[in-house]
Amino acid sequence: MPPMPPRDKDVAARARSVRAVLSFVDLVENPVICLAPEGGDMPGGRLAYPPAGAGRLMLQLASKVLEFVPVGVWEQDGYLYVNFGPKFELLIPSGMASNEKDRLVATTVMRKIALLLPAYLRGEFQ
Repeated sequence: MPPMPPRDKDVAARARSVRAVLSFVDLVENPVICLAPEGGDMPGGRLAYPPAGAGRLMLQLASKVLEFVPVGVWEQDGYLYVNFGPKFELLIPSGMASNEKDRLVATTVMRKIALLLPAYLRGEFQ
């Protein structure tokens, strides 16, 4: 995936990356996809909302019957911590506009990740 934040010149490369991930999911039995929904490091290491479209990608992956496992990762006192949460399915009400679904999915996923982090890293997802 091209670097974040999104740049206009990276639109085609970003689209190719998304198509490649979706193709991979269709071709591989029991695929494992690792996503960093927020797209990069945030100031102070705190969680922030993912860019527009991240929720739609996760919803497309969920429609392919993939389960999600939230993971909180952080560094503290010279150690790397990795905390895995329980798997979950994305269940979104029907009849929502595309941008509403995108935001709801992103919020849902980020809240699950936030629960796995120390409170000072949860950002907007306290």
